[in-house]
Amino acid sequence: MITLGVRLEDFNSITKHMCGRCRDLAEDLMVVQVEEIPQDNLLKLRRNICKTTGLSLAELMGRCRKAHLVSARRIFAKKAQQMGFSYPQIGKAICRHHSSVIHLVCS
Repeated sequence: MITLGVRLEDFNSITKHMCGRCRDLAEDLMVVQVEEIPQDNLLKLRRNICKTTGLSLAELMGRCRKAHLVSARRIFAKKAQQMGFSYPQIGKAICRHHSSVIHLVCS
């Protein structure tokens, strides 16, 4: 396991605009235990999503924003998040910025 910690000054700058309830939750999450997850699980998931949806790897990782492609990326991102992968790891797997992955997962 890896322990991820946040310095107090970083925490304060991150949470200064949060409401009280969100800040309390963030305080509880200041130190998070994360298990190492093999990266090849993410690649297997990506292959399975391509196979299931009938898309090529290039289509899944491409720039096109057609609805069926975005839906496949959303499925991939949500499944990967459920498996415990971070947003940057998921984004790297589908050639997207981590903020794009956050938008996929939360919408």
